[in-house]
Amino acid sequence: MPNLHATDGLRAHLTVGDRVVVKDNNKMDLGKIIKAHGDSRISVSLFSCVTSTLLLQHSLAPVTETESPLEVKSGMAEVILTQNTIKISRLSIVDIAFIVPLAELDSGFFHLTGAVNTFFACYQYKPNGTISPYLHFMLQARVAPPVSYQIFIGLNMLSSLVKKTLFHQPEDQSTTKTFRMSLCYNTFFFLWSKFLNNINAILNKLDWTQRVVQYFDDLSMKSSCWYNQVFVIPILTTAALTLLRKC
Repeated sequence: MPNLHATDGLRAHLTVGDRVVVKDNNKMDLGKIIKAHGDSRISVSLFSCVTSTLLLQHSLAPVTETESPLEVKSGMAEVILTQNTIKISRLSIVDIAFIVPLAELDSGFFHLTGAVNTFFACYQYKPNGTISPYLHFMLQARVAPPVSYQIFIGLNMLSSLVKKTLFHQPEDQSTTKTFRMSLCYNTFFFLWSKFLNNINAILNKLDWTQRVVQYFDDLSMKSSCWYNQVFVIPILTTAALTLLRKC
């Protein structure tokens, strides 16, 4: 089966509103896609890391562990949305970036504290050079959500379930208990693209038979079988769990 959501697949499907990691002139940057052009190029608004110099210059207080312990203890980096934009090829996209507003982190609905490409934002630059609060909310309702938003929701649910399970089951103890979670298409194959060619996680394909009964208005019924293929990524070892947390 082709790995549909490896890097090439993601590059083709990411759209306006998606946060991405891009490589431009041998330098890695974070950005938000603001326009998709017809020549396989995109316009990206760049984020930059927040420094102490920037905070002092604009009389802003740093985020402290007392005020926001979740992001500080997890080691998440703070970034700020700038007015700088670049136009690059989709081939420059390296990965998805999950950039979450500080207010949303404190809401209690966020669980991706171990992901290596997760950041938080408090501020953004205005066109006149001043700084204003970063007001974008990933959890708001959307008619056509970006691909990264769909993946974010699935990973967030998975992370929450893993945390709840490990609360009752220490990692250093063996167990015969298992739990299963169904993921949307985008999230599942994004995960699999991260596990590709790694011996700690193997993709299994199962043939699943589902019986369906149809009922008609004349009180008759018809029974039939559907045959589906189900793809499963077993997480059975500490090494596989560590790899999952990095996603």
